[in-house]
Parts: sequence; structure tokens; C-alpha cells
Amino acid sequence: MKRLVLSLLFIVCVLASYAREVDPLFGDTIDRTADDFVIASLCVADPTDWRDDFMGVAGHAWIRLQCPIFNLDNCFSYESEPIEGNVWRFITGDLKMGMYCVPTQDYIKDYQNWNRSVHEYRLNLPPAAKQRLWEIMDNHVAYGNQLPWNLERRGCGLSAVRYVHKALEPDTIHYTVWPEVTKLPRAEVARQVLDSYPWHQLLFDWFWYDNYDYISSNEDKLLYATLIVEAWSQATVNGQPLLEYVGDLSTGEPPVVPHIWFTPRVCLLMLIILIAAIVAIVIVIKKRQSRA
Repeated sequence: MKRLVLSLLFIVCVLASYAREVDPLFGDTIDRTADDFVIASLCVADPTDWRDDFMGVAGHAWIRLQCPIFNLDNCFSYESEPIEGNVWRFITGDLKMGMYCVPTQDYIKDYQNWNRSVHEYRLNLPPAAKQRLWEIMDNHVAYGNQLPWNLERRGCGLSAVRYVHKALEPDTIHYTVWPEVTKLPRAEVARQVLDSYPWHQLLFDWFWYDNYDYISSNEDKLLYATLIVEAWSQATVNGQPLLEYVGDLSTGEPPVVPHIWFTPRVCLLMLIILIAAIVAIVIVIKKRQSRA
């Protein structure tokens, strides 16, 4: 009797597999409309010591996309050439950047070496939107890594928000609460996270402030990873929470904000004192020469 039941179950399973409709586009029976066919996440890295990553002091955000049935697990992130060793090209705007697709376990190695935490938040998007998001990311990877270095257009947080927004169309993200900082002009939002890094802030004021100083929506002000998490944690899509914390890909010590005493103001003050001292010495020497 037991053998008969098992045989019948086997036959039912076989018939069910044949009964499943074959996808005419792909020629298989994989259900690409299943919610777990693609798993999308927003990954957020804690701020990094500027000596490890000069622009990492504001943290970093990227999109992780997984397709378990095809054993795919990749991180999609805009990355630039390192500023270290390319300072002149950085100053003259000649650095290049591009969207990279890197296996997750390889991508997080740097953060593990830097002893920095990486937090993962599941993006509860419709199945079709997650597939469009993957297509969008692949298309940007295809541009290569020769794009002009431009944080206003390709900053990590800004690009994550824009691409998720595009993948969702015609659906939209419903925001319930905006971070308090979004009340500020967009350029000031960009400056605020650099308050503890006066030299970074000075570079921003010199080279990029004007690019950010325009009227924009609150969504365009979600420039940094922490702001995205704050806004998306209370946002919804089709009545469902957009963001759900699922764990850490890397764990490390909480970020420590350094005390920088040699600030641009201190540098300017020392320069003024030095110039005043030189002028005073020149005047004294000339007076002595005139008396002689």
C-alpha cells in the first residue's frame, strides 16, 4: 500500500511538471513572476576612514540583486578611480567612474578589511520591477568605467534612488515622513554630512556646490545612504513597506568621527601669521639698512 501511494505521488509530480506551461520566450518552465525569482536589496556601508577611502567618509550605498534559481548574487555600485595617486586628475576633473557588477562576497571584502559594517535592507518591490531594476543596472554596467567623475549625476545614494524609482514605473514610492534635513537646500544637505571633515567640505564648496544648488524635490535630496534608509524605512509601495532590514553582510566597530585640528581656518590663520611675520622682518631689515 505504501509503495502504491508513493508511486501515485511520483506520477502526479511528473504530470504536474509536464502540465506547467513552457515560457515561449525562454523555453523553460521557470516562473519568472514569482516574488523570489529576483531578490533586491539596498546595502549600506558605515562611513570609512578617509585614509582607506577618501570619499567613504559619508558612507556608501549600492544595490544587491540575487537570482537563486540561476545562482546569481551581485552588487551593483558606481565606483571611481582612486583619488589617492590621482590628486591632480581629481582636481582637474579628469577622473573616470562607472557602474560595476561584482559578486557580493568579493565586493564586501574591502569593508571587512576596513572593519566597517554593511547593513542590508530588502526592497519589497513587485517582481516585474525587480527584473527591470536588474536590466537597468546591467545597461549602466555596459557603459564601462570611462564615464566622467560626477557625484551629482552618479553619486551612490542618488543613483540608487533614481534607478529604483525608474524600475517601479508606473508605480511610485509613497513617502510618509521626510528626514528633517530635506528642509534645507540641496547643496546644504550635501555639505551637512561633511561637517566633521572640513577639508572635504572645502573641496565640495570649491568644485561642486553650484552643481547641487538648484530647486529640487525631497527625493533628489536623499544623497546619502543614511537619508535613504531614514526615508525608505517609512515609505510604502502599493501599500506594502518598501524597506525591511534583514541583517549585516559585514560587522565592525561603530564609525569614529576624527578630531581634525588642522582645519582650513587654522591653515588660513597660520598663513596670515606667517605673511605678517615675513612683512615685519622685511620692514625691520629695510629700516636697519636705511640707518646704515
